[in-house]
Amino acid sequence: MVRSVLRYVDWLLELDTSQGLPVFEMRCTECDAVSEASEMPALAQEWALGHAGRTRHTRFRAEHTSYFQATQVGE
Repeated sequence: MVRSVLRYVDWLLELDTSQGLPVFEMRCTECDAVSEASEMPALAQEWALGHAGRTRHTRFRAEHTSYFQATQVGE
């Protein structure tokens, strides 16, 4: 006879700042130029506007890196 015990557990996903704060970058999709990585999104956005003014490139991809930790609820 085979017996199984199934236990369903809820999980919680939280921002993990022990690995560092979230980092933001902007990348020009027309020439692949990229801003410096910064913990302040406004700096990456300002870079994009300056790049647009200098080059007339108008399309950018925002890149955001964050770390998360999953933990079981109720432990």
